[in-house]
Amino acid sequence: ASMAVLVAFVAALILTLAVVPIAKNWARRLGLVDEPDENRKLHQTSIPLVGGLAIFVAMVLSLTLTFVIFWNQFPLLDATYWPITYKLLGLLLACGFILFVGLLDDRFELRGRQKLLGQIIAATILIAFGFQFEQISILGTRFKLDIFSIIFVYAWLLIGINSVNLLDGADGFATTIGLMMSGALCVISLVLSPELSLNAVITAAAAGALLGFLRYNFPPASVYLGDAGSMMIGLFISAMAIQSSSKQFTVWAFVAPIALLSIPMFDTMAAIIRRQLTGRSIYTVDRGHLHHALLRKGFGPRKALLLFFAMCLMTATGGTLSMIHRQAEYALASIAAVIIFLMVGRVFGFGELRLVINKVNGFLRSFLILPKHRRSHQIAVRLQGERDWELCWQVLREFAEKSNLLQLNMNLNLPWLHENFHAKFHQPDKKISPDDQWTAEFPLLVGDRTIGRIVLVGIVGEVSFYDTIGELADVLASLQPYLEQTIKSHDASELVAETPADQTADAQVVSSTQPAQGSHMLDVG
Repeated sequence: ASMAVLVAFVAALILTLAVVPIAKNWARRLGLVDEPDENRKLHQTSIPLVGGLAIFVAMVLSLTLTFVIFWNQFPLLDATYWPITYKLLGLLLACGFILFVGLLDDRFELRGRQKLLGQIIAATILIAFGFQFEQISILGTRFKLDIFSIIFVYAWLLIGINSVNLLDGADGFATTIGLMMSGALCVISLVLSPELSLNAVITAAAAGALLGFLRYNFPPASVYLGDAGSMMIGLFISAMAIQSSSKQFTVWAFVAPIALLSIPMFDTMAAIIRRQLTGRSIYTVDRGHLHHALLRKGFGPRKALLLFFAMCLMTATGGTLSMIHRQAEYALASIAAVIIFLMVGRVFGFGELRLVINKVNGFLRSFLILPKHRRSHQIAVRLQGERDWELCWQVLREFAEKSNLLQLNMNLNLPWLHENFHAKFHQPDKKISPDDQWTAEFPLLVGDRTIGRIVLVGIVGEVSFYDTIGELADVLASLQPYLEQTIKSHDASELVAETPADQTADAQVVSSTQPAQGSHMLDVG
């Protein structure tokens, strides 16, 4: 088995190095490239999006070569070996299908629901070919999962696919997570049982292909994975994690795979919290992911990737030790160590944590404070960046108080400048029917760019809706020179270059239960 693993790894490595240049030329002729823009794609030239295709082709060729050489060890067409061959076929079909969906998205930009449908179909293929758990043992008692097994596997696969996909926003990050997790799964399969030797060969081929592709994807990247590659890596790792632990029935067999994908899952959870609690769609584009945070801290693209590699190595080691020693503590400790490092060092996740704390505080306050003692409340959170948006928010907050609005939200999102600021003002709870409230949402514009959105909630009949909107338009017009000056307060070229001077300020939260004192309306004449 060890020799077959080595052959699969080396063959996939060499084949990827050979296939990528061919795929690059093919991609340019078909227009399968990622073009730069002025919003969030800040690379200077068009980059081919064929990394996923090259990796898949190299893996298939490598596995074919390995199985031919070691046919006596892996008689895939033998009747007694057919159940294992059946699962391998399902894995290749699912990866091929998700690769096809990703290539369509990279070329034609599919809608989110269309990609989700493709992911569900790919997950369904895996489940139909036997990728699922049947039971779990807790404290010596076994529980049959039945229908919950299918639900769990669907959730696991979809989370894995999208977590890796969201992390693919900087050179080498998704490739690194795939490389580390494939290597860990290979070691787990070799150590645990001879029955898993085929899994070891498959994951070794994936690791070899990803290492070969990292040659082209290392900063500065000349080829991108694209959605095709990142989704395929997420699906592959999630599926092989199931396969490597499906023979086990204990809690540690579930915790170990979670450790392997803990970093992309943590990044995804933070993104959902950040967007949901600031009133934005979870599909909103921003530059608040882990890789962006590392770059803003001044590490530089290569140093950020090396630090990310070290974190992945820690969680991969924890997951591997948990599987080998059958103790969940190793996986849990590795996950906790990475999260504590990121949170305590205020590298990533600190702003999202403060949003959660504020939400919980507001919920508890609604139970503990009587209505007649409640006062207006406002919170301002700097999630990313270092520009001063406080004066803009103060002007809008005073407008909300003057207009007796129930609520006013300001969400600024400037991904091309690494700026993300959220602020919210709301009056004490009043017994007002939803039918007696009005809600309006407006874009916050500077020139021809939308830099954010403002949401207002008012009371029908108390203040004229049209007068309020007119006054808001005047306020926003008066803020234009200030916003333009704030946006230009730092040289954009420095931001694009990701220099240490662009280090983000720590997430800052200002919370008050007192009304504003005095007037700070801008006089911009």
